[in-house]
Amino acid sequence: MIASFCGFKFFLSVFNKPEQNLNQITSQVMAYPMPDIIKRCQKDFGYSDQDMIILEKELKRFLILAAVEDGSLGMYSKHVDNLWHTFILFTKEYAQFCNKFAGKFIHHAPTLDQEKTPLHKIELHNDFQFFIKKYENSFNEKLHDIWFLDACENK
Repeated sequence: MIASFCGFKFFLSVFNKPEQNLNQITSQVMAYPMPDIIKRCQKDFGYSDQDMIILEKELKRFLILAAVEDGSLGMYSKHVDNLWHTFILFTKEYAQFCNKFAGKFIHHAPTLDQEKTPLHKIELHNDFQFFIKKYENSFNEKLHDIWFLDACENK
């Protein structure tokens, strides 16, 4: 089930298909089937079918936003990250996904655990606010609650 955890920052390659606009990329990525990945994530983490609907949608949206942002984007949900880890385990499929939608491999590189200084906490807060704004502007929806479970620990 869904629980709280502290966010991470990941650096991603960029979706570099300039001939496609955000709407085209979004519809293609959202339609990408992930049944085996979802089953494996449920097995490994105990998520319900309803949890997986949310996590799949939010992982795909995260990857789309990472494409638009040309490089780095914070990962603010342990649970979305769990699905991303599972996807990466399917190395051939993950590499094909990256090639098809990004034109290159999307690397997952978590930051190291570190003490959160007051300056670091401000930076995390600002990064998360940026993420919220990009998400809501890109998808014309409020940020899903899954992202706030971990963000509250960044205070």
